[in-house]
Amino acid sequence: MRNVRFAFATDGNQHYSDKNFSRSDFFQIYEYQVENLKLKLISVLPNPCLTVEDDQKYSVLIDFLNENKIDLLVARNYSTNLKVQCQFFVPIIVDKQIPVEQVGNLVKKHIRWLIDELSLNKKENMVFNITNGIYKFKIDNEK
Repeated sequence: MRNVRFAFATDGNQHYSDKNFSRSDFFQIYEYQVENLKLKLISVLPNPCLTVEDDQKYSVLIDFLNENKIDLLVARNYSTNLKVQCQFFVPIIVDKQIPVEQVGNLVKKHIRWLIDELSLNKKENMVFNITNGIYKFKIDNEK
């Protein structure tokens, strides 16, 4: 099992942004370290999408996430591009305004599910939803 990285969409403090993932102010980058079973904060980075034109936002975001070796996305809200994001990353929806470290504990508790989803190498990953527990679901095709 390998280390995995998360991008938590935040308001710059210890709470998730109410904005869509791609419009959040900051990303807190965490790495789950398999050898010591810890979720470690690596960095807090400003969202590069906030300074580019709308037609470039998505490619800038994907490049940014790939450059930072992100595997999983964590946010309260996602845009209509969630289905597309599932092709590259495993999205996690945080259902209510709770501190990042509380979600970190739930992520650590269910890390095997998340890593298993990454290891399946499918065309489209499932979406995980965290409330007081965790469940996963598939995004339906658009009609």
